[in-house]
Amino acid sequence: MRRKPIVRSSWHAMRYVEDENTRVDLYSRLSAMTRAEDIDRFGEELADRFGPVPKAAEQLLEAARLKLIGQTVGMKRLRVGRQKLHALLDESRMQNRDGTEHLPDRIRSIIDATGGAVRFIQHKGFGFVVNLPEENSLEFVKKILHSWK
Repeated sequence: MRRKPIVRSSWHAMRYVEDENTRVDLYSRLSAMTRAEDIDRFGEELADRFGPVPKAAEQLLEAARLKLIGQTVGMKRLRVGRQKLHALLDESRMQNRDGTEHLPDRIRSIIDATGGAVRFIQHKGFGFVVNLPEENSLEFVKKILHSWK
């Protein structure tokens, strides 16, 4: 069975905005946002300007929020794909204030949050890959990120 993507593609997520220049501007603005409140206001603006926000666009906004959470908890890169979550850790943020490393605790939290279904990787830095469930994928990612705090 072929899985439905979380967000078909970011370009298609806002396909309901007819003008291509406007769509490009919207994507550019969204990618530059650094606060969840800005993303929330952006979603409200979309609804005000273009009508009801389709599910794909809502999912794009949620993925943008998740990336912000990832950055907050020490992830350098977060990619939510159709079937997998790829995370690259910001190794400069893997120490407590007293200089002790808290990475082992964080690794345990990921293992617990995923039920052990995680693969750790060392490619362009240290990170992990998690298979996503077919249902509620974005909620699953949120659970993982909150366990990482």
